[in-house]
Amino acid sequence: MYLRSVLVMLLTLAGLAGCGGETLIDHSRDPQAFAEDVRELVAVSVAEARSSSEPADAMFSLVDLLEELDQHPTGSHRDLYEQLQALAGEIYQESEQAGGPPAGLEQRLYQLWALAEPLPGEATPENMGPGD
Repeated sequence: MYLRSVLVMLLTLAGLAGCGGETLIDHSRDPQAFAEDVRELVAVSVAEARSSSEPADAMFSLVDLLEELDQHPTGSHRDLYEQLQALAGEIYQESEQAGGPPAGLEQRLYQLWALAEPLPGEATPENMGPGD
């Protein structure tokens, strides 16, 4: 939690400082931008979990973000975010209990990506498909 607070503070300060002379755009109330961010985070989390000896670490940021849905503009995707949170949470717990990749991890990651794929955006995990 402390790291998140520091990160938010640094990003806020960077925005206030006018990095690069660009105007800071506030997406904190934009459901479309949040959906794109979630899709990208799922893609990154899935790709990292597939190649990691500690997939729980790869799932942590996604689970953490989706546990705080009331603080984000969910728009029409709230049910989908709740499904993503449940499945990502299960993958996280299974990985923690196994001390590494649990049995059936590839299939679970494929299911997670299949849930997230309809979200707006272009992010995709590398080589994602059954049997890849």
